[in-house]
Amino acid sequence: MRTRNLKIFIIVGQLLVLSIFNFHCLNTTTTNHTGLDLSFWASLSFVFGTALLLTSKYKPNLIGKTDKLIVIIFIISILATLNILLFDHYNIFVEHESWMKRNMPQKPF
Repeated sequence: MRTRNLKIFIIVGQLLVLSIFNFHCLNTTTTNHTGLDLSFWASLSFVFGTALLLTSKYKPNLIGKTDKLIVIIFIISILATLNILLFDHYNIFVEHESWMKRNMPQKPF
């Protein structure tokens, strides 16, 4: 039961971070660049989801067996990774160094 609550807490946390990121990028910033390395955060999200899925597969005594909640966490991690990479690709939210190399594009909307 405790691992189920932990998995639900992780899902809610991921959705909260993803929605705050999207709200910040789409509504509150007037510029489309940041000092954060977005590729690092995208890879961190992917590694977290993959590690959790593999841990539940090969060490089920740590976080429980692979069930629907683990798969949901993995899918949310993949979607968060794609979200960050698409924001970078379409110049919605870009790292400052990449922004400078791309000749300082404006926000597309």
